This record gives sequence, structure tokens and C-alpha cells, in this order.
Amino acid sequence: MGVWKRLRRVCFLLVVSLLGFYGVFYFAQTSLVAEGEPGPLAINPKVHGREYEDVAMPVGDETTFGWYMPVPNARGVVLFCHGNGGNMTIHYPATKVQQTMGFSTMMFDYGGFGLSTGQPTEARVYADARAAWRWLTVTKSIPAKDIIIWGASFGGGVACQLATEVSPGALVLESTYLSVPEAASDHTPGVPWNLLVRCKLANKDKIGKVKCPVMIIHSTEDTLFPIRHGRGLYERANKPKILIEIRGDHGQATINRDPFVPQMDAFLEPYFPHGGDAE
Repeated sequence: MGVWKRLRRVCFLLVVSLLGFYGVFYFAQTSLVAEGEPGPLAINPKVHGREYEDVAMPVGDETTFGWYMPVPNARGVVLFCHGNGGNMTIHYPATKVQQTMGFSTMMFDYGGFGLSTGQPTEARVYADARAAWRWLTVTKSIPAKDIIIWGASFGGGVACQLATEVSPGALVLESTYLSVPEAASDHTPGVPWNLLVRCKLANKDKIGKVKCPVMIIHSTEDTLFPIRHGRGLYERANKPKILIEIRGDHGQATINRDPFVPQMDAFLEPYFPHGGDAE
């Protein structure tokens, strides 16, 4: 076999291998971006002394499971879109700051997380959030203006999408990203992620369509989604808006934001005054 013939064969095998890798990556990537722990929940809010209601919501032929955690004389309700990994049991602590500020909370698991059936595709996680919104506004008859859509980390993409479809009282994006391709580029520069990634969750293209007040919470020391993501979202958001820059790496956000509660409260007070009576 001649040199050129061997070279052509090697090139052909390389192209086939790359196409095979791309095909596997393209169709499997949603589960790579959103990966949760299915099965029974190890604890519930009552273990922490908090009242709650189990909620099961239909999403097509599947079911989305959530917890509704009311507080007395709530000033509003937070619809919380939690981050990646695990299920509600590990993300529950992130809701404590909402309780501290006087908000009831509705949180839910994405398809394939916890007791929620199905798989966490991009379409499914959006549908999960819509089901939670319907439950709050229809089943509980809570006015849209009394609801904050709050997305943390991966959940920021879910929250931002929902906020473009409905009219909440406010949107909070905590430790989240401009888009999945841009987040990937931070860690592996030079790869054409825009071409490779199907599940883009492009907050940067959506946040300008959000009409409600926007609060961005992001750490200057976040190594998963560097601060440029939070600042970029803030720049693209409509007024009224605020950027609260905290400290600590990505997983420390639920602790390090606590000293900033007065600043968060001050921004939300005109829209969610203390002494409200949301359910």
C-alpha cells in the first residue's frame, strides 16, 4: 500500500471516529448537562422543622414532583429552579435564605431527578418549570406579580426561559451562565462548542426579553462560571436590575450570600413589601 493511500485511509478512519464521537455527544449531551439522582427522597423539609406540601404535577405522560413550603404572612412566593446533580434533598438548603426573607417557596425536581419520572431533556426541564408555574397560579390562585422565579446554577437557564414566557414579579439568577457553550469554552478554549452543543440554554439571548425586575447574584471567585457570566447577564438585562457580587467558589454560594440579604431585601422591597399576604 502506497504512502498516500495509507494516509487517505488514516484520514478516513479519523473522520469516521470524529463523526461517531460527535453523534454520541450530540444526542447524549442533555443528560450530560443535566444529571440527577432518581429514586426516593432521603429527607423532606419537615426534618428541618418546616411545613410543606407534596406536589405531583402532570407533564405530558410524565409526572413532576415538588415541595411547596409556605411561611406565615408571606410577602411572595419563590418558584425555585435548583441546580444540577442530586435532587431536591441536596438543594433544599438553598431555599433557607428565601424563608429568611419572608417568602414561601415552591421547588421541584426535573424529569429523572428524585421522584419525577422521565428524562431531563432541555424541553422537559422547561416543561417542569411551566408545570410548577401553573400549579402556583392556577391551583393555588397566586397572582403572577407575587411570584419570583429564582434559578440557581443550571437552574438559571430554566428560570430565564420561563421568565420570557410569563410575567413574574421578579427574576433572580444565582451563580449561572451566559450559555452552556460559553461556560464550556471557559474550561476547554478553542473547541467550537457553539457547533457541538445542542443544549445551549442561552441566557444571554433571553434575558433582554425579560420585563420584570432582575437580580443577579454571582461570586467573583466562582471557578465553574466565572464572574464574567454574571456581569454579562447584568449588562444585557433591562432595568430595574441589580448585580450582587459575593465571594467564594461555586458551591459556597448558599453560605456566602447570607451577608447580602439586606441588599437583596432592599432591591425587592418595592415589589414585594414586607407584611404581604401571599399564600
